[in-house]
Amino acid sequence: MISIKPNNALVDGNYTGMVLDPLDGNSDDLPYIATSIDATAKGDEVCIADSSQAINYTKSKQVYSSVGGNFIQGLNFALCVNGKIAPGKYRGSLDVNFLVE
Repeated sequence: MISIKPNNALVDGNYTGMVLDPLDGNSDDLPYIATSIDATAKGDEVCIADSSQAINYTKSKQVYSSVGGNFIQGLNFALCVNGKIAPGKYRGSLDVNFLVE
């Protein structure tokens, strides 16, 4: 299992978007990050609130199941906008955890 825990607030009413904090004091419209596993997911699809293409940050997600062997799993991070974003610097962080049983 893989779980992704955002260290920033979630977008209001959206379990798949993590708000980026402004470093310059601007707090109007803020960008946010949405994460997907499927490389075919497009940014616009991933950025829709609670998109089925994005990982729900409040739940764990099984990404691979096998007895033995190795696997490689990529995570895609989409930069999403909510309104008009002011130029500036923004920061956010996520914890990614893997449970191997």
